[in-house]
Amino acid sequence: MNLENVPAPRSTKAQAQGCRCEVRNVEPQDYAKWPNWLTRGCHLHDATWLAARHGRT
Repeated sequence: MNLENVPAPRSTKAQAQGCRCEVRNVEPQDYAKWPNWLTRGCHLHDATWLAARHGRT
């Protein structure tokens, strides 16, 4: 799966793959690609994990 094809946070497809993202309330944004979600720690959507998996820094 390439970076552009990562399913949206908490979508059915993402949940089936173990997505743990939470809806952002007042917390600071942690990844611009999905601004309404807290993605830190999710193996599908965390910016650090995505960069490592797809060879980007």
